[in-house]
Amino acid sequence: MSNSHRMIITSFLTAGTLVMQGCSFDANDFTGRWEGPCVGMNSLGTIGVDPTKGSDSVQTLELVADAAGRLRGSIAWRADSGHDHEQQVVSSDSEDVIGLADLADGSFVLVETEESGTLVGRILSGGRVELLRTQPGIRPVVTASTLERIDD
Repeated sequence: MSNSHRMIITSFLTAGTLVMQGCSFDANDFTGRWEGPCVGMNSLGTIGVDPTKGSDSVQTLELVADAAGRLRGSIAWRADSGHDHEQQVVSSDSEDVIGLADLADGSFVLVETEESGTLVGRILSGGRVELLRTQPGIRPVVTASTLERIDD
């Protein structure tokens, strides 16, 4: 297992130590755009970090939150090559998502509106987002990533 894989998995296992402890959050913390490499697997094989190339898969999360913590946005990926929900070879794809944020601890849950994917995440220090995606079914997918906030 590569060091980047260990870092992603370890960060999910040590959740409480990475979250901004004792802070409360507001809609602005959950509104924005984040991007970064991801690692994972799907029904066709591995996704993401390739030690020979750095990362060959990048996720982008865009969210808008309201004062009650309701979320709406999209999750997208781009790679050297991949497959969309119809198994067509593509280099990028995106899904609309809706969800809820916990304004007390910075965690959130999203669901894809067109597929069965669920994303669980949390706001980390420095405005980063940690994100874990699961999608059961005929074409299962699991990804993990730590995304950096992009200021537009």
